[in-house]
Amino acid sequence: MNFSSSEVIKCPTPVREIKDVYQQYGVKLIVKEDYQTHPIISGNKWRKLNGNLQHMQSQGYEGIISFGGAHSNHLYALAGLRQLFDIPVIVLVRGDGFDPENETLAFAKTSGVKLYFIDRAAYREKERGEIANKIISEFPNYLVIPEGGSNQFALSGIQELYSEIKVQIPDYSHLVLSMGTGGTAGGLLSCMKKDRAQMVVYPALKGDWMQAEIINYVKLFNKNVVQIPNKLTVRSAFHFGGYGKIPTDLLLFIDEVKNKYDLPLDPIYTGKAFFGLMEDIKNKFYKPGDIVVFIHTGGLRE
Repeated sequence: MNFSSSEVIKCPTPVREIKDVYQQYGVKLIVKEDYQTHPIISGNKWRKLNGNLQHMQSQGYEGIISFGGAHSNHLYALAGLRQLFDIPVIVLVRGDGFDPENETLAFAKTSGVKLYFIDRAAYREKERGEIANKIISEFPNYLVIPEGGSNQFALSGIQELYSEIKVQIPDYSHLVLSMGTGGTAGGLLSCMKKDRAQMVVYPALKGDWMQAEIINYVKLFNKNVVQIPNKLTVRSAFHFGGYGKIPTDLLLFIDEVKNKYDLPLDPIYTGKAFFGLMEDIKNKFYKPGDIVVFIHTGGLRE
């Protein structure tokens, strides 16, 4: 099955220009609306899972085992896979047990995902831990996908996203996106070996480890060979206090963008990244004549 050609998945996703940015600053800002892949399996979650689905199919795996927090977009997307494609899915969830008030857990359960709850200490060990390893051993023909979906098999789905952008906006100067684990950024960067453009990443987390993490994914996707000098800039000042922190001024900004541009953003990832991008445009980090592609990586909920 070609999952990308399925009627329920919208690929290639559309692009559109935010025209008043060019009028004010001379920067051409184009949004790659990748959240439109699907309302549940959204944006980079689809791209990474698509690569894993192709590997799963080619190797004859029966189902998927993965990991996720009780509110994670990854768990939500896996529940979408279970519902849409009837793929058996098991998720080891960080937490004490099922909470019927939790939208993500409730959706996963009604979609048929099998949930195993493990405490934080065991969860940190992932598949290396005794509890997780015992569960995984009971399903030997299931593909194990890491939390967030970023592994070597995710690259083919990310390459598909890159190819769409190259066709839709071949003369872009910058690729811009948010960052959680760094897998999507690393995958795209690994595709940019001969690309004259730059990548700018706006992390949703605090810390100075993000650039190294992206490069680690580049090494993973390129078998430890890195030949992408001076293409990556990490703008780490727009996390609004850290992962999961959602202050009022961020929510006001997200509402303003929705009203002004009919562009929905989420408060965890894309809202912070788009805020940082707009601030950097105003402060001339991007120059007149630049063609900037903001990749909306999803994270929206119905």
